Amino acid sequence: MTYLLYIWTAVAMAGDHNGVGAYAMDWRPVGEYSQGGDVNAAELCQRAAQQLGLKTEKYRCVRNK
Repeated sequence: MTYLLYIWTAVAMAGDHNGVGAYAMDWRPVGEYSQGGDVNAAELCQRAAQQLGLKTEKYRCVRNK
């Protein structure tokens, strides 16, 4: 079993020379974690998110086939 780490991140920005603009946000995959040894894939995914300093609402660990 594997888990994918998704983060909520900016994927596009637009603005003018004054810095006024808009941005688009979306969920993007950044890592894949597989079962290995005594550590399960979900724990590996959670640890990776913590090491990146992500807040709970900014990431998801999603089970893959």
